[in-house]
Amino acid sequence: MASGYEALEPQITTASGPEGPGSPSKESVKMEDMKNPEENKAAKERSVFFNDGVRKIDFILTYAKTTQKDGTPSDKENEKEEMREYFTNQLIKAGVEIEIQNPDESPDCKTTFVKIHGTWKILAQYAEKINLRVPIHDQDTSSSTLLEKILKCCKIKDPTEPVFPEKFQAKDVYTAIFKPQNLENFIGHENKDTFFTDAQRSLIIYNLLMDTPYKKNDPKTGIDRLLDKGVYSAAFPLHDGNYYVKPRGDPINFRQSLFREWASPWAFYKKQPLDEIREYFGEKVAIYFAFLGTYTKWLHLSTIIGILVFIYGLTTLGTARNPIARQACNDPPTDYYMCPICNGGKCDFWFLESACTAFWFALLFDNEGTVLFAIFMSFWCTLFLESWKRQQSTLQYEWDLLGFEEEEQQPRPKYELGVKRGHEIFPERWKAYWFDYDPVTKIEEFKQPQFIFFSKIMGTISILATTVTVVVIFVIAVIFYKVLTRNELSVIAARDGYASIVPFIGICVSISAAVLQLVFIVIMNKIYTYLALILTDWELHRTQTEHEDSFTFKMFVFQCVNFYSSIFYIAFIKGKLFVPYPGIPGFKLEECQPYGCLLELCLQLAIVFLGKQILNNGKELGVPVVKYIIKRLINWFKNRKKTEADKEEDIYTRYEQDFDLPPEDSFGLFGEYLELIIQFGFVTLFVASFPLAPFFALLNNYAEIRLDAFKYLCLQRKVVAIRAADIGIWYSILDTIAKCAVISNAFLIAFTATFIDRASYASINPLGIANYDNLDGFFNWTLGIVPIENLLDSVTFPDPSFQRLTDPNCTDDEGCPLYQPYLSRAIECCGSNNSPNCSTIWNVTAPGVTCCESIRIQAPAANVTDILYRNLPNSSYDDSLYCNVSRLVPGQFCRFRGRFQPNPFAENSPHNEYFFRVSLAKVVFVLLFEHFVFILTALIAWLIPDIPESIQTMILREKHLTRQAFFEYVDRTKSPSKAVGRGGDEEAEA
Repeated sequence: MASGYEALEPQITTASGPEGPGSPSKESVKMEDMKNPEENKAAKERSVFFNDGVRKIDFILTYAKTTQKDGTPSDKENEKEEMREYFTNQLIKAGVEIEIQNPDESPDCKTTFVKIHGTWKILAQYAEKINLRVPIHDQDTSSSTLLEKILKCCKIKDPTEPVFPEKFQAKDVYTAIFKPQNLENFIGHENKDTFFTDAQRSLIIYNLLMDTPYKKNDPKTGIDRLLDKGVYSAAFPLHDGNYYVKPRGDPINFRQSLFREWASPWAFYKKQPLDEIREYFGEKVAIYFAFLGTYTKWLHLSTIIGILVFIYGLTTLGTARNPIARQACNDPPTDYYMCPICNGGKCDFWFLESACTAFWFALLFDNEGTVLFAIFMSFWCTLFLESWKRQQSTLQYEWDLLGFEEEEQQPRPKYELGVKRGHEIFPERWKAYWFDYDPVTKIEEFKQPQFIFFSKIMGTISILATTVTVVVIFVIAVIFYKVLTRNELSVIAARDGYASIVPFIGICVSISAAVLQLVFIVIMNKIYTYLALILTDWELHRTQTEHEDSFTFKMFVFQCVNFYSSIFYIAFIKGKLFVPYPGIPGFKLEECQPYGCLLELCLQLAIVFLGKQILNNGKELGVPVVKYIIKRLINWFKNRKKTEADKEEDIYTRYEQDFDLPPEDSFGLFGEYLELIIQFGFVTLFVASFPLAPFFALLNNYAEIRLDAFKYLCLQRKVVAIRAADIGIWYSILDTIAKCAVISNAFLIAFTATFIDRASYASINPLGIANYDNLDGFFNWTLGIVPIENLLDSVTFPDPSFQRLTDPNCTDDEGCPLYQPYLSRAIECCGSNNSPNCSTIWNVTAPGVTCCESIRIQAPAANVTDILYRNLPNSSYDDSLYCNVSRLVPGQFCRFRGRFQPNPFAENSPHNEYFFRVSLAKVVFVLLFEHFVFILTALIAWLIPDIPESIQTMILREKHLTRQAFFEYVDRTKSPSKAVGRGGDEEAEA
């Protein structure tokens, strides 16, 4: 043993093996006489104690020494060893007991385990220092809900209530700040070994580890710095034994009880045992699960309403109850002869009747029910957030967090290292800027200059803008993909005889684009996380809280842009901007189908939202399991050469099992909160287009609760029981999203759905129809018309005045017909064998055409192969045959989505008067909607108190009991007999 330990030999325990003193062993957990599994199991359970089987392990530190090729330690390793020795000495002086396990006994034969046990002296000292609250009196007031009181009165057992053995049940008690001199006033003071819970003991030891120096004449302290320097490889408290318990067996430890009643998939219907979670993991983890549970509970209400709205939409599938679908599907097909959806002559004209099925499904979500649901969800957001504030206040009282404030944080180790390096590389005249006095400690320390920090912030903003641009570019690329793919598939389908599926090509392309978007989101999410970590480390924030807040902001911006950009485009931009009037040359961006963009928005939401949830849950469960299996396989390969006798003696101890588990993520619960925030955005921001979003969120959260519980309880090391009074910055983000959701849904209803259009039509009756209030003629009113002659250049003929009807590159002896729209028109056919002036006129629809030409006559509803050949008597093919198509029969036009003048080239503005009237109505609706919702939600928030009345009563009761205990203590100290009666030695120790 190193010299640093010699003076403190009595406080450090090392096991003595069968080979004599000094040889390492696991005396309490590795017995030669163990021959059966029950004894082996008992030994594993005892491995949460020191080798004497009495002193419980409160914390574990691990390290592995490294040597050079010649077997000697390097100078860096010697420095680490010195820091470990000094750190250990300081811990022992503070009052902890330490037991060191020899590395030869570890699974990898190189890891040293340092077991730490807190004595009563150090536990009492630090409990007072950190203002730890402990039970002072049993709770004699009730905070039960009305339902709980009714069930209790009727003696009905609630099947959703978790059942814990009495020794593991959290007690309802009043608490007070621990004072050693008032020990007798606290419940459980008779047994000091169990006075503090395991979570409290680990928190106390963790605070001690954070306050302990590791170098002589160096004020720096903390186990986090030692972990960052590689002096120790891990620091963690232990789980309470194995987690698995047989279905009908009795749990023998707290971990097994939590697994059976909380983390097991068979406990999906049970309430979360929040008090027991807090007892085991501490307040920070427990408050996350409390928030997740409250959010999930409120999703039940929105799910029910959303399903009812969806069912109402199902009732509109029949055309008899849906006037819009009735007009599109049942009116004569010739009434809705639609313009091609693309320019360049690649897309056919088409009949609206072919999109009848798409109309039915689009109107599943575009109805009056979704409008009411959007209004409801706006109030739901407010009620949920107010409910959470009340729940949070209740938990703060019950968990002794009222008035809790985090202690002043020390500078991060990476911050100190970064500013030290900056000080070294800067010229001498700049070095003074890298020093400052800490206003709290009044000690001079390295500090990053403000101008350096602000320049980094500006650089970060530039990079953030660049990454946002990358996402926007990808969204634009997906738009081009959809436009080009839709056009090509439409041409192929029409050419090969599948004209009936052309209206559904847009939906299929949208689904494929949504899948591409999901893949891009997953890839960019990894890149963004890595980039956000690099940028946050580069900014060099002083405290861990500042570091986490900066990382949170970046990730939230990244995730919002990543997940919501494509959805935002479909909801608010597609079909509204950069869509030219039919016939205007140039590239034509996407436009909404006649049934609107709401169906595509719904598909995009469903694919991205559901795909994200499935992938996240798979990752949360799969990654820890894979890491654990890999680590176990590595240890198995290292130990495969051991003899059978050695394998029988080896006990896979509790601290070895926990060490093999992966640690909690460096940002703790950040990922869990971020996932819920993004989900909350999906549920609220675009709920008007997807009323089933709360239902799928509810299903996900049921799985999320059990998966997260299983992960924290079984798949990773136990976390330190850190205290936290609330969910931090996430509440402000939730409140911001809730307010944005009101505006988002107002614009969705006004500009993406057809609610305002239908209401406007019913109020002004623009067509003068008798049954206008039944929306007869509404769909016809929403469509613009354009003369066919304006489309010949962009659709069929490059030169509308003189166009060849046959393909000059054709090898067919009978000629290759080109596309010819089904129109009633007169055509002059001219050829080199005829007179220079065209004199013969035929109508292509007439049966007596005798032109030496193959003319394709195709109605959009007819089969593409329906080609009529016309032959001249000499049956010769004349390549120079031309046709003049400038003489069209007047009155032919097609329709498209939009309110435009019939001929935009003859007017200053292509829009008609109703476009401006309806647009004004939409703007007015948005203003009225958001003001109405904001005023009512503010009123609701004001009427609902943040702290329930029952909790206010219990707070007053607790203050009364605390004052009473203080006066009792004063009375005892004034009475000599009572003071002696307490026991002088015990009082001195306390």
